[in-house]
Amino acid sequence: MANLAELVEYKNNLKEVIPKLSIDDVLYSEAQLINSLTSKFDLNEYQKHIDRIRSTYTDISQKNKEIVASIEEIINDIDNNISEILELKISDTFKEGVMRSQLMIDESIKTIFNNKISKLSQVKYPGLQINSKFFSEDTCDDNDWINYMVASDPLYLLGPITANLEKSLLSYPEVYQKRVRLYGLNDKRDLSILPQAQFNLIFCWDFFNYLSIETIDVYLHQLMRLLRPGGTLLFTYNNCDLIDSAKLVDQDDASWATPVLLEKICSNHGFKLVDFNNIISDDINFSHVSWVELTRPGNLTTSKILQSTGLIGRK
Repeated sequence: MANLAELVEYKNNLKEVIPKLSIDDVLYSEAQLINSLTSKFDLNEYQKHIDRIRSTYTDISQKNKEIVASIEEIINDIDNNISEILELKISDTFKEGVMRSQLMIDESIKTIFNNKISKLSQVKYPGLQINSKFFSEDTCDDNDWINYMVASDPLYLLGPITANLEKSLLSYPEVYQKRVRLYGLNDKRDLSILPQAQFNLIFCWDFFNYLSIETIDVYLHQLMRLLRPGGTLLFTYNNCDLIDSAKLVDQDDASWATPVLLEKICSNHGFKLVDFNNIISDDINFSHVSWVELTRPGNLTTSKILQSTGLIGRK
């Protein structure tokens, strides 16, 4: 039996072929040549031959449509096969709690996220950063993301191990550490302890990459409630329309998600889609980072003016 990565690769190749197989535009152009002849000459004794030629073009067009439909049917069968494999993985080997693959990051990707997050993080609004579910002792330095969101007032950090969150703040001035709000992430997937409809920016790096699509659905429902109108949600995910991401699922290192699945869920929860993107990495060890940008409909407003400010940097 083919694995997920092989099926995704085959499916992608078939989808690329479909536009090249369709010859409707060419047939229409050729048929117009025949029509132009009949418009110039009114010779009824030859009309039956012209009609036969037109009929041949119609038959060819219909056969071409049947070929394209057959390719689309194969793609549909592949999707069904993928669904069957995923159902078996969920019931057999898929365990969210044991996945520990860390999403890689290079300087070019850092720059892209820095530019985007820094523009959204504002002292007028609180921000929320949800850390990786598998934030471990060996990888507890999340300073890069804290640096990008340092303007949010206050900044909330949510993660499974609060002690590690505390460690990630040690290099900052004590006055700033006291402004940051730390929350533990419980296994009940309950975010009701956080302020509702207050955040203008929620950023989740390498968090949804290891959660089933059903669990992502649960979190997105709650994250919509945490955002204030006009607020933005940014998160990475494992885009399995791409072969390398499907390989991670085959290896039980990440979960299955696609833009189509996520777009449906996001729409059901009332999000406005801003962007689905795949950032190509400069690192030879991994290929890309896939992420989504959503907003809660409405206008971003606050009665807060500004907090007294100063330079916040690491010691």
